[in-house]
Formats: sequence, C-alpha cells, structure tokens
Amino acid sequence: MGSFGSFLGGLLVGAGAGAVIIFFTAPKTGDETRSSLTAIWNNAIDTGKRVAKERESELWTEFNVRVNSDTGPSAV
Repeated sequence: MGSFGSFLGGLLVGAGAGAVIIFFTAPKTGDETRSSLTAIWNNAIDTGKRVAKERESELWTEFNVRVNSDTGPSAV
C-alpha cells in the first residue's frame, strides 16, 4: 500500500476512534449529538462542494489562458 493509502487508513482509524470517544463522553442526549454531527457533516459537504467549484473555476481560467495564448502551452 502506498503512502497515501497508509495515510487514508490512519485517517479513517483516527476518525473512528474519535467518533467512539465522542459518543461515550458527550454530555448531550443522543438526539442532540446526532443533530450536531449532522450539522457538522452537512457543513463539511457544503464546504467541499464550494471548494471544488472554486478550483474548477480556477482550472477553467488557466485552461482558457493557455488555449488563447500565442505561445502555446509551456513545457513543465
């Protein structure tokens, strides 16, 4: 497994452990905890969508600049 796979595995294990700890130590009721976690999840999803749209816009801008430039694409 590559280094990214190891990182992703560690991230998932850490997230799972954190969720279990939060679940057993939360001073809230189950409904309050679920509601809070749902809000956090929805916020993360919304942030991801927003960032993806911003990056897509940046990439399209870069693409259009390169396509419309007289010199053509630069060698990397």
